[in-house]
Order: sequence, then structure tokens, then C-alpha cells
Amino acid sequence: MSELIQRLAERWLNNRGVSLVSTRSLKGFDRDGASRPTAGPPLAPEDDAYLRLDNPVLVKLGERIAATSSPATVHSVWNPSFVSKEVSLGQFRGHSAYVWSYGELPRPTVLKYFIYAQDVARRTGASLEKLMEDGAFGSLSFDFDGLGRVSRDRLDSALELDFVQRTTGLLTKPGVRVLDVGAGYGRLAHRTCELADVADYACVDAIPLSTFLCEFYLRHRKIDDRARSVPLDEVIERNTALGRFDIAFNVHSWSECTLAAVAWWVQLIARLEVPYLFVVPNQHDRFITREQDSSRADFLPTIQAAGYELIADEWVFEDANVRRLLAIPDRLYMFQRK
Repeated sequence: MSELIQRLAERWLNNRGVSLVSTRSLKGFDRDGASRPTAGPPLAPEDDAYLRLDNPVLVKLGERIAATSSPATVHSVWNPSFVSKEVSLGQFRGHSAYVWSYGELPRPTVLKYFIYAQDVARRTGASLEKLMEDGAFGSLSFDFDGLGRVSRDRLDSALELDFVQRTTGLLTKPGVRVLDVGAGYGRLAHRTCELADVADYACVDAIPLSTFLCEFYLRHRKIDDRARSVPLDEVIERNTALGRFDIAFNVHSWSECTLAAVAWWVQLIARLEVPYLFVVPNQHDRFITREQDSSRADFLPTIQAAGYELIADEWVFEDANVRRLLAIPDRLYMFQRK
């Protein structure tokens, strides 16, 4: 009787486009550890004590930023409730709002990482080899022969920085200066400092928690002599005295902001006369924001009105099948100031 019920249930689900898959074989495959991620180092007691929402440094930072009147502080996605739900302080490099690491069963996840790593190694070569991964702070990582330990942090960064180098040539020049808008926890700051001769890397973000984590992460990676996390109130105060930069980065940030916030940041970049602007929107074919009422607005005209023209764009993955398999349909865009 139970088998009949199971068959009827499977038929009913199949007619609706849903298939049942037994996890028994998947669990058997996982018993030998073949698809298990590599464990990172445990969180040090002093880091655990520091990475707390009630840390006075974070509390004070939040108060300072809240006291500003910048359009950048009007959030449509990264509001306090979203941040508290989507970001774990001790595991901020794990599957979160900062890094999408595939929330799937182990076997398909490790397969996707392997395909991703093979493609990145083929295309970026020596650049990938210079980027190291230790799995710290919850990063989902896998060890592959000949590729080392890989993570979304390492792989995404290798592709993005390879594009920057091929389109601008900046990363092989001495003393590159970068302004990273919406820098998050400092992923690209860490990776750029591994790959290039960095004179100054300024991480700016309107989210207090991001600025807090970024300052901590830069210090943890021992690159705070070259990279800095600048709170929003200081960005406003310094304005054009923030520094001189060769390129500005904005990776998966403006798509989660309002148009007014994007315009504020773009105008700052224009006032600083930054020659290049590297943008990765959330939608591969559209530069659209997320407004507070959930509507969308096109921010490409805002970039163009500030004097930046598109000089290069390409898919993150050349092969459409790889894009579909990995569910990463991103495009990379490089703009240059006229």
C-alpha cells in the first residue's frame, strides 16, 4: 500500500514538474568526505569577543553614520533588519548577503565549484595562483588537486581582477590606487593587495556593519598599511580630499541601492576625477536600482551623465552552458572618464 501511495505521489509531482530524488546515494557518496568543504580555522577568542553587534566601536559607528544626511544612507535593501538577518559576524565570509555560496546539497555544490575553478584557472592562470584561501570566517571552500583551496571569494576576485587588468593594465603598474564603493567586508581590497602593487585602497560603504567588518578584515589580513576602511561621515567630510585614485570599483552594490544613492556616489567619483570605473550589476543586461517601494530605476544614464563611457564589457563566463549550470549570468563593465 505504501509503495502504491509513493508511486501516485511521484506521478502527481512529475505532472507538476517536480521529481523526487533519494538522498541515500548522495549521503553514501558524502561519507568518504569527497564532497565535504574544507574546514577553516576556528574563530580566535579575541575575534569572537570583537565581532559582536554590541561592540562599542560598531555602535558608535552606526550613530555617526545615522547622523549624516547623505542619500547614501537611505536603504532599500540593506536596512538594519536585512543586515541582522543575512550577516553572521563571526561567519561573514560564509553563505550570506556578502557572498552567495550555493545553498544546495553537497554533491552538486562541489561539482559547481570544481567546474568554476577549472574555468577560472584556464582563463586567469598565474593570477589565480597568487590568490590564497584559508577558509577563515566561514568561507565555503574546497581543496582540488592542482588548484589549491578555492572559494567564491577567491574565484570571483580572480575573474574580476583579470578583467580589470586586461581592460586597463593598471594592476601591473607600480602604486595603483583604488576606490572601492560598496566594499562590503573588504574582499576585493584583500585580493587586489595580493595581486598588485597597491599604494592606496580606500574601502567606502554606507552600511555601518560593512565598514566595521572591513576595518577588522583589512587588519586581520595585515594589509591595513595599504588599504583603509573609511566611514561614510569621513567620506562626506573629506569629499575630494579623500584621495587620488586610478580606478573605482562597484561590484554588486548599486543594484541594491536607490537611484539617489547611486547618483551621490557617482558624483563623488566624478568630482575625484577617477579615470576608470569598474561596475558589476546584479542583472547582466540592465543597470537597475532597487527603490524603497521595490520599483526599479535605470542608473546607466547617471554614469554616462557624469562623463563616463563604456569601453569594455563581457560575460563572466564565456560559455552559456557554464553560466546556466553555475547560475552566474553576470557581465563585467568597464567605463572610462571622457
